[in-house]
Amino acid sequence: MQLIFSPDFSRCYGCLLSIFKRGCNPIISTFSSQLLKVNWFFFLCYLLFYFLSNASYNRLPIFQLNLIKTEPIKPTTQLAKMSLSDEEISNNPLLQKLLSLSIPHSTYPHPASTTSDELQANAPLPSDSNDSHTKNLFFKDKKHGMYLVTIAPENDVNTKELGKLLKLEGKVNLRLADEAVLMDKLGCKKGCVGPMAIMMNADKDVTLVLDESLLKKTKIHSHPLRNDASTSLTPEDLLKFLKEAAGVEPTILAFSPKDEA
Repeated sequence: MQLIFSPDFSRCYGCLLSIFKRGCNPIISTFSSQLLKVNWFFFLCYLLFYFLSNASYNRLPIFQLNLIKTEPIKPTTQLAKMSLSDEEISNNPLLQKLLSLSIPHSTYPHPASTTSDELQANAPLPSDSNDSHTKNLFFKDKKHGMYLVTIAPENDVNTKELGKLLKLEGKVNLRLADEAVLMDKLGCKKGCVGPMAIMMNADKDVTLVLDESLLKKTKIHSHPLRNDASTSLTPEDLLKFLKEAAGVEPTILAFSPKDEA
């Protein structure tokens, strides 16, 4: 720390002494010893007042304090959340069912993703893995009922071809169901659907259709009723869950890539 007398302090103090001497010369000659004490008293009062009224963090009018200010270290990146909390798991019926059935699985959080394209961007899988995310479509036909179709993201659904593959007779008009129907039948919002959501279909009036290419993957990743997390498990364990938790045997069909659909 370096101490430097400020020039304005010297000027102010000189003026104060000059005024004091001009007004008090007669008294000084008679009461010099007493006035000397008064002089020091005024000086100390001025010093205290000047110090308190003008002090600042890194500069004082009497002394310049060359201080080194340090800024708190700000993190350049935020640590990503690595797992769901116990409360989040306990409040999720799919995850609870997986645990109760002792089915091996892994659930991890990621940014909310309502489409398969967003999901692949927000939670990319290793390029050298044989894992796959899923794309899930919920169709409704007034005559033929409702269908939850789970396919690989690179594939697509042609509703006319789907009707033929399902061997639906008569007029087929498969359309995406609205969110109210989705909530009523599968208990989740749009963008939060996965194949395991079929467990929530208490009325057993929804047909699950699986892309056969998914069954050739090492692991299948899908939303567990929420779009800010994914659960991965092997195709064999997924089929086991569907059978034991939902009592469902999925319809397995072949789907074409997007540019061929």
